[in-house]
Amino acid sequence: MKQLSLSRLHCEECSQGLIAQLERTTGHTGFAYDEEEQVLSIPQDADIDLVYDILAADKIAIRHNNEVACDCVDCRFPLPGAHAHDAHHDHETHDDHAHSHGHHHAHSHSHSHTHGNSVTNIAIVFAMNLIFSISEFIFGAILNSTAIFADAVHDLGDAISVGLALVLEKRSKRHADGTYSFGHRRFSLLGALITGLVLLLGSVFSLARAVPRLLAPDKVNYDGMLVMALVAIALNAVSAWALSRGSSRNESMLNLHMLEDMLGWIGILIMSIVMRYTNWYILDPLFSIALSCFIIYKAAPSMWSTLKILMESVPENVPMEDIEQQLLKLPHVHGFTHLHLWSMDGQSNNFAVSLFTDLANAQDHKLLRERIRALLMPYNVECSTVEIDYDPEKRFVGKVR
Repeated sequence: MKQLSLSRLHCEECSQGLIAQLERTTGHTGFAYDEEEQVLSIPQDADIDLVYDILAADKIAIRHNNEVACDCVDCRFPLPGAHAHDAHHDHETHDDHAHSHGHHHAHSHSHSHTHGNSVTNIAIVFAMNLIFSISEFIFGAILNSTAIFADAVHDLGDAISVGLALVLEKRSKRHADGTYSFGHRRFSLLGALITGLVLLLGSVFSLARAVPRLLAPDKVNYDGMLVMALVAIALNAVSAWALSRGSSRNESMLNLHMLEDMLGWIGILIMSIVMRYTNWYILDPLFSIALSCFIIYKAAPSMWSTLKILMESVPENVPMEDIEQQLLKLPHVHGFTHLHLWSMDGQSNNFAVSLFTDLANAQDHKLLRERIRALLMPYNVECSTVEIDYDPEKRFVGKVR
């Protein structure tokens, strides 16, 4: 069987759909896709040119994966005007890209399996937060601890935000439809935004409650605080572990919840031990204030990062100037316009551009699109739209060489 190394596919459903389309169109069975290695196996007697056309129509690029001629666009169809030196240079570039992308996908793929479990992970955390927050309200009042009571308010807010995140994360799994043509992935971002907002508001409420206690500290039940701290540390460790296996921005924000909760309870544990042997009851409101400030410090940047994605900013790890230069170095490309690259959910990116070229042949246009998709592989671009305008007289007045 022949094997092709492909760019990243969106999900298992997409790979199954690709296999079904290949078998239906070529009239051959036996196609297989290895998600771990991103390798498509093709029956020996299948029409390979038809396979190339199907992959191109589905915007799936073939990666250059070795030092000799392979099936990537540079090896199969060097563009007119590309010199031998340029082709060799492109091979080296694609080899680097293949290595980079292969490593990146191996990381992403390990998450893609757990991404399917993100709803379960969030459901577990929701149940634990809701049950424990109610317990905190009861025991915070009994133990006369502002730190525990403040954490109860915070955990109840956590439970509400986690519940919303659970609904939104589940919604984000849906594919594109007539209303949401890009799919529902940004519902996960909405969950992350709500979670961050609850963190900030809960911290402000805790500050307002703790500051007056600095002036008149009350005695607290340090033994009860110690027991609650041990239980809370165990529960938050389980929750943080469950969420750490996921990769969505929603799960990342919720994981921040669990980690800061566990840190807070470790502080309460230490504080209860200290107050057992001293009368430093002022530690209770002091710790509540310190924890609230820490939460604000951690949550605010995460919220801003999520807002930037919703505002369709260029992903932080994408060098737009480098991409612009690589586009202008393509043979027969003398300019471009409407270059856009944005993220859908902090993980997968979209790309669009209009290129100006003196290539008139439709086959050359097809190869140019393939080459651009290969160029975009390291940047986790799952959906790309490349418009090619025939401009032999180079009248384009936008971005040029």
